[in-house]
Amino acid sequence: MKTQFFYRFVITVLLLIVASTTAAQYFKGGVVKYMQTTKYDFEKIFNVNPDPSGRRAVWLASLPKESKNVQVLYFTEKKALFEEDADANEGLPRALQGALARADYVRPPQTLLQRVYWDFGKNETTRQVEFMTRNFLISGPIEKKAWKLTSKMIKIQDYTCLSAELKQGEDLITAWFTSEIPVSIGPADYSGLPGLILAVEINGETAFMATSVDLTPPENGELSEPDTGKKVTREEFDKTVAEKEKEWKETRGGRRGIR
Repeated sequence: MKTQFFYRFVITVLLLIVASTTAAQYFKGGVVKYMQTTKYDFEKIFNVNPDPSGRRAVWLASLPKESKNVQVLYFTEKKALFEEDADANEGLPRALQGALARADYVRPPQTLLQRVYWDFGKNETTRQVEFMTRNFLISGPIEKKAWKLTSKMIKIQDYTCLSAELKQGEDLITAWFTSEIPVSIGPADYSGLPGLILAVEINGETAFMATSVDLTPPENGELSEPDTGKKVTREEFDKTVAEKEKEWKETRGGRRGIR
């Protein structure tokens, strides 16, 4: 049985390679929309001091456990841009905004990825991130990730997808990609596979799922490189983050009570 499955898997991969080669002959670009799901573990974040009254438990139980928003990926043979689809999102609920604001006092400063831009000809990428209300532009070569292919296959938006896994810290990342669309990118900064990534799971939970795929090339104005923020290298940005985290630990880190 295992031998038969292996041969079926190999044949499927070969067919996908042929399909991707054919697709590359007429590939010009497209637009993919993703639903991003963000999970929140406020019980863990605010588990700092005992609360005999039980009011905190009631408050925590009332908070949303996740939020959803629409992201969009524009791409051509030469360039690509991933960003929020601002017209499709209504913003976070007020209760969630309040909880996240409180969370800023009991956890180190967080980095928010806003845009990712790829220039395939130059093999360069630019990530626009927000850190402590400031915008940064981090440029460098397109990163190669240590993906490991698996034998799993599913259909997403009528495209046959293979999966690959990547270990990032304590998280297991699973990406579902299709070689039928021959571009080595995906949502956020997940990239480096032989085909477009249509879904991403983090520890088994769906983080990104393609909701539509349109292979009509985007307009030129939709692929502009981010220009809002201070230009830094990855090393410079990591140094800034480390310094601010140290500063936070020396100040707020010692006063973790929640009122």
